[in-house]
Amino acid sequence: MTNNKIQMLKGLIGKCRGRPCTCPNVHLTLFFALIFFLFLGCNILAEDWEIYKSDHFSVYYEDNLSFAQRVGYKAEEYYKQLDRNVGFTRFGKFWTFDKRCKIYIYANKKNYLENNDIPSWSAGFANYNKREIKSYKESVNFLTSLLPHEMTHLILADYMGNNIPLWFNEGLAVNMELTSKSGYINAIKKELKKGEILSIYEVLDRTNYPEDEGKVLLFYSVSYSIVNFLRSKGQYRFTNLCRALRDGKSFEDALRSSYQFDFGNLARLDKKWQEHIRNLLTK
Repeated sequence: MTNNKIQMLKGLIGKCRGRPCTCPNVHLTLFFALIFFLFLGCNILAEDWEIYKSDHFSVYYEDNLSFAQRVGYKAEEYYKQLDRNVGFTRFGKFWTFDKRCKIYIYANKKNYLENNDIPSWSAGFANYNKREIKSYKESVNFLTSLLPHEMTHLILADYMGNNIPLWFNEGLAVNMELTSKSGYINAIKKELKKGEILSIYEVLDRTNYPEDEGKVLLFYSVSYSIVNFLRSKGQYRFTNLCRALRDGKSFEDALRSSYQFDFGNLARLDKKWQEHIRNLLTK
């Protein structure tokens, strides 16, 4: 809202301040004036953004159309990749028309931090309820890491609702990133070299993140590795697994129906996955 409009509104209020109101219908006038100015103020704020639209995304940007177009192009690429993995478009049109996912790109980190209630180290975040992703133009690895990671969370939330195991949600999101996975692989190798025995059961039943910060990376690493291992058995099986989870099946039941000839149960999956990660030490 501009300073002139604010002063006009103050002037209306000031006429009745400190004395009995004698203006006819002044309360009604003030009410409608307030609504008008608030509405107009919201429109002014909305006009601060330029918008570039693709099939499934509305990219809001403060400047640099070419970067917004690049964001839209990459987002559409990730959308197709996630569909191949999860198969969500077979059950309806996702993120089209007024249901497009919104991506807000601030011109710089200063604008990003000033307009969002977030810690100073944040490089970007997603609002699942509003289907929004926010970041800024200079954010490191935004296009290759943060964007596909947060898009995965948003799509899984829309497709599966509350039926997403935490480890599966994070594991697939890390898998979709284009940046190197060496940090996650090395975290697993480090544990194995110490003689630790890793198991899928360490993450399967988790509903929240480890409180020990030192174990957070290992949680992500094991989650990434299990999902990557499941994907390596074929796209058709993995898509069926996602569909079964969407239908409300437990992970074990979904595993049994989708990988019956590979694993069949959790114990078998655990054994095969442990063999798989031990092979990492020879590479």
